[in-house]
Amino acid sequence: MICEYCTSIKDLDFCKDKYLLNNSWICDQCGNQYDKNFIEFLIIQKVKKIVDFFFSQDLKCAKCKMQKNELLNIKCSCSGEFQKTFEENIFKGVSNIKRIEEFLDNLSVIAKYYSFDMLNSFLEQII
Repeated sequence: MICEYCTSIKDLDFCKDKYLLNNSWICDQCGNQYDKNFIEFLIIQKVKKIVDFFFSQDLKCAKCKMQKNELLNIKCSCSGEFQKTFEENIFKGVSNIKRIEEFLDNLSVIAKYYSFDMLNSFLEQII
């Protein structure tokens, strides 16, 4: 997050930051208030990109690693099963989250805790 007053940069950790957990949305450097609605808007935009990417992802064969190119085939020509490519790429090394469902569930808890009503509505539509 970039403070609109002093332009200092801060990573907001919604699960560990003691100031945020106490609902104090104040910049560490200048003491001005962060715009909570704008932060919620940014989160919604990021989640929308992730969900769009998830639903438009490529599938690849677990056996031969070839990308699925036939719409109606449920198995690869080598008889391998198709698997998603999204989850292994997006969550790798970033967190302990392994599946998009876990990501959305965690975000839903955060949205309820911080009273992000628009984010909560958006997540309810997706989930």
